[in-house]
Amino acid sequence: MSGYGNGKGMSSGGGKGGFGGSQHSNVFVGNLPDDMAEDTLKMAFAAFGPVDSCHVMQKAGKTNGFVKMSSVDAAKAAIDSLSASSGWAVKFANHDIGGGPKWPSPWGYGYGGAWGGKGGWGGGWGGRSMWSCSRRDEPELEEPSASSNLYVRYLPGGIPEEEVKAAFDKVGPITELRLMKYDYALECTALVRYETEEHASVARKEMDDIIIDMTLPPLQAAKQQKKGEQVPDHVYIQGVPINTTKEKILEAFSSYGEVKWCTVLQPGAGVWRAGPTGGALVQMGTPEEADKAIAGLNGNTLPQSTLGMPIRVRFAKSTGKTAEQPPEQQAESTA
Repeated sequence: MSGYGNGKGMSSGGGKGGFGGSQHSNVFVGNLPDDMAEDTLKMAFAAFGPVDSCHVMQKAGKTNGFVKMSSVDAAKAAIDSLSASSGWAVKFANHDIGGGPKWPSPWGYGYGGAWGGKGGWGGGWGGRSMWSCSRRDEPELEEPSASSNLYVRYLPGGIPEEEVKAAFDKVGPITELRLMKYDYALECTALVRYETEEHASVARKEMDDIIIDMTLPPLQAAKQQKKGEQVPDHVYIQGVPINTTKEKILEAFSSYGEVKWCTVLQPGAGVWRAGPTGGALVQMGTPEEADKAIAGLNGNTLPQSTLGMPIRVRFAKSTGKTAEQPPEQQAESTA
């Protein structure tokens, strides 16, 4: 069984502690004491250069951190010094903030080298928030020649694999599908292999830029609660696709009146993997319009086209290598 290739020949070596062959300025720090404060960790790294952001978290009883340095040289200096003297596990993170997951070449996944860098996972840390979505507006790299392999982007994080398979099965028989979900990402990707190049070509044309039907629970809409009291013109809604946009929320609520502002809510602290749904907060023009929106949305299921986001389908280059299960992004966090 052949694998998928990125067309760019990523290195599987990496720098000291690196995991994808790519050195950058985002550093993973493991084996931290349970009471480690972000200010303390930041101070330790500040000795090697300016620190753009610092985040400490706990998972499975372990305390880890991510430190974004201002330059690669500063990150390398911190890794070389602290890994030898601090007792911490200090190494390059699996991917750079604002870049993307970079898989080692033995798995050979991706298309046209788009697994990271341009067209990869976007967003920044934004203070304590590390959640990111894709950079849909960035230029694409060159697409490989037609084959039986496809690379699918912009799937909502948490979408069940069987629903992705069901969508692509409608075109023709699938021999393999790999759904890859990333920590701190609102979207995921998939690799789809058809029995024939003809089926893949049809799927490349028909599935590109569509919104996959995904089974979602009914929406929950209610007045926002603040300090135990309702905010009359604010609507809190749950059950929207995790990667929906403010523009989609605005369009959906505009049919009930004036929308003063709206925001898509990111998953809370301590959540490493996004589910298929999330929430949003909307301020309507009047309390009456908020009541109207709640009455129209609560308990109902909207068509995917209303709040869902379109996927992108491109050919993936075949390497002829045996495909193995790719490691999870940030696997070092559970080490």
